[in-house]
Amino acid sequence: MPIMKLLDLANLQEISTMLSGTHGDVRVGTRLESYSCKMAGEDKRLFKQLSAAGSMGGTEQLSESPSTWDGRYSPPSFGGAGAAASASGLVHTCSRKTLFFLKATLNAAFQPDYDFSDAKAHEFCREPSVDFVRKRIAGNMATSFTTFDSIAHGIWGALAEAIDEKDCEIYSYNPDRESDPFGEEGSLWSFNYFWYNRKLKRILFFRARASTASASYEDDESGTGSADWDDADGGLMEF
Repeated sequence: MPIMKLLDLANLQEISTMLSGTHGDVRVGTRLESYSCKMAGEDKRLFKQLSAAGSMGGTEQLSESPSTWDGRYSPPSFGGAGAAASASGLVHTCSRKTLFFLKATLNAAFQPDYDFSDAKAHEFCREPSVDFVRKRIAGNMATSFTTFDSIAHGIWGALAEAIDEKDCEIYSYNPDRESDPFGEEGSLWSFNYFWYNRKLKRILFFRARASTASASYEDDESGTGSADWDDADGGLMEF
C-alpha cells in the first residue's frame, strides 16, 4: 500500500485545531488534511506490480450512501452507517484503483497504529453531492459545537480552495462497530469523508470523532487542544 504524501496546507491545520477540543462533557477530535496521489520510487513500482498482476483492474461494489436510506437527512449514530448500508444492499461501484487510494489515505493518516489495507469495499460509499456531505458534517458538529454555523461558510471556502470541489468525487468510510478501529467505549459519532480530485491527483480527508469527555482512549486526531466554543472571543479562527 503506497504512502500518500501529506501536503503542507496551514489553513487546513488551523481548521483541524479549531474544531478539536472539549465542550462541556463532549470531546471532539478533528483532522483535515490533503494528500497527493502522485507516487514515486518504491510506491510507484509497487503500484505498477499490482497493476500488472491484475489487482488494479475492474471495479468493486460499495455500499449505498446514507442519503438513500430514508430520503431525508438525519445525523448518524457512531458506527451506524456500516450496519445500515449492509442491510440495504450494495448499489454503487468504484474502480479498484480509487479504492486503493482511499485505503492508502487512511493508512497515511493513521500510520503506524492502524492498517486499513484489508478494509472491505462495502465499508466505503460514494456520496451524492457536496451539499449532502456538508449537511451531515454540520449536523454532527452542531451537536457538540454550538457556534459551528457561524464559521461554516469559511470552512467550506477553505475546503473548496484546497481541492476544487467541482471536479471531485466524494466518498466516505463507514465501518461497522465490529470492524471499526476507532469504536472505543464512549464514542458518540464520527465521520470519515474523502474528496477525490482525479485531475489534481489529490485527496482531501476530513475526519472527526466525538466522545464523552470522560472516555479514555489514545487520541488519534491531529488537533488535541481544548477550545472554549461558547465564547465568541475564544480564539476561533477568523474567516
